[in-house]
Amino acid sequence: MEIISAVKNYIEYLEKNHGLCISLHPMEPEPVILFSELFTFNIHRIPYCVFVKSFEPFKKKCLECQRKAYHKVMSGAFCGECFAGVYEFVYPIRRVSRVIGFISVSGYRGGGRYKALSAAEKFPSGGEALLGAYEKLKAGLPDRSFLDTVIAPLRLMLELAYLEAGEGETGDLDKRLLAYLRENHNGNISIDDICRHFGYSRSYISHRFSEKNGMGIKEYIIRLKIEDAKALLVNSQLNITEVAGAVGCADSNRFSQLFKSRTGISPRKYRRAAVEKNRRFNSMMSARKK
Repeated sequence: MEIISAVKNYIEYLEKNHGLCISLHPMEPEPVILFSELFTFNIHRIPYCVFVKSFEPFKKKCLECQRKAYHKVMSGAFCGECFAGVYEFVYPIRRVSRVIGFISVSGYRGGGRYKALSAAEKFPSGGEALLGAYEKLKAGLPDRSFLDTVIAPLRLMLELAYLEAGEGETGDLDKRLLAYLRENHNGNISIDDICRHFGYSRSYISHRFSEKNGMGIKEYIIRLKIEDAKALLVNSQLNITEVAGAVGCADSNRFSQLFKSRTGISPRKYRRAAVEKNRRFNSMMSARKK
């Protein structure tokens, strides 16, 4: 769908040129094609958030926050703070008159450091690293009128995409399966675990998922892990072993192999290239200001 490409390009433009961190959160049944095409935006890619959700009790709290945000955004866009001290701006996505999900613009630490300290105290290991990731969040909050202006076209494009995709592709099992994978991809879940959870045979689940999404379940999980890893490599000081652990890979060598097979570059080279790219970009912006 051409509109899907427009959505992806616009989000990438806002991230690259305005430093916004945007995630999309469908919360009701919707055409499966939108999940498969926009899956990289279905999760927060903020290193601090990825780190927080590597601890199972915190991951459950994050999901609870998402559900609360969904119910609150039915009354209109708002700015709120999560239990871990991250501020986000939340905008509704509608299908006709019904709110079916929301857009999140996140990654701001505002004045919520006391919540980050509380989270660090409960974190089983790496409390200092968690606080270090928190300090890398953007200080202060962006101008609300600016966000309202630039997010409005994204809302309209998403709503048009849902309309164009049509009701015929909606599948409750497909929706629940994708949601389950997004919520649990950093754990050690297997296809057999998934089959037991949903009560279907391995062949049925595997065939249905591949048919609907153009890839197997294992590949989908790997892609989600790689996207998390990219965010941590670029925006945190975690070493490769720690990054691997944060995304649910116990073997750092295996993680490096998977990362290179999907990106064409090792995690270390990816980090160095990203640092150099950011350096050149910052240099260019400084030169423009002069």
